[in-house]
Amino acid sequence: MALSEQLLCDDHRVVNVDLDEHFDYRSIHHFKCLRGDKSEQWVEVVVDMSRTRFMDSSGVALLLCLFKWIKAPHVVVRISHCSPAIRSILQQSRGTQKLLID
Repeated sequence: MALSEQLLCDDHRVVNVDLDEHFDYRSIHHFKCLRGDKSEQWVEVVVDMSRTRFMDSSGVALLLCLFKWIKAPHVVVRISHCSPAIRSILQQSRGTQKLLID
């Protein structure tokens, strides 16, 4: 998993998260680095799933935990480049209405 930040005007930031091939309970240690005070400056978190081939319920739970960890209600969480199978999992899961799926 790789993280990068992009600075926009007015010191607002977009955080890009590139996930690995497997997104499950083992990803929590890397994913928790999104917690913290810097989230107040974020306007969007983009989760790139272009390399992700496997996601289980733990992965869905981690995506939903983002809202709790970020602690900034204005931040948008967008899922990009997900496969049809992962898109189906996200659409069938409860609570994922908050996620914008490209």
